Amino acid sequence: MILSKFISKKQNEAKEYLKSIGKQPYSPQYGEELEKAWLVFADVLLSVKKTSSAKGLLDRCLKYNSSCGKAEELLGFIAEKDSNLIQAVGHYKRAWELFNQNSPTVGYRLAHCYLELEDHVNCVSICKTILKKQKNNEDIQKILAKSLPELRA
Repeated sequence: MILSKFISKKQNEAKEYLKSIGKQPYSPQYGEELEKAWLVFADVLLSVKKTSSAKGLLDRCLKYNSSCGKAEELLGFIAEKDSNLIQAVGHYKRAWELFNQNSPTVGYRLAHCYLELEDHVNCVSICKTILKKQKNNEDIQKILAKSLPELRA
């Protein structure tokens, strides 16, 4: 229903619906649906730069489902945008593990944060893990090319 409103250019209706769901208390009966709605609403809030509200929703997701990789990924994104790379690495690392090291997007962001923090050993390790699965990932190859010479120095 929400997706159809976004597609049919009724974004305001969809946002209002998500806002009402965002205020709903947790119910085990609808836990999975609430979690999905909170994640979508947090993503919408991030797109309009309302990071504190998004962070609150993501924290709620993790409160009721500590293995929510998407919530960890979005919290990492928020921390990265706030220039808190150490916190971003923590969130991305947890998301990377929750996604069983199969998300190239999370892997890229994690490797990029490691590169910024000059932790080249971990950066190279993440890059190699991704390249084993996606040999032609140009973004990861660029990060690897920046990090490898630093290991040799």
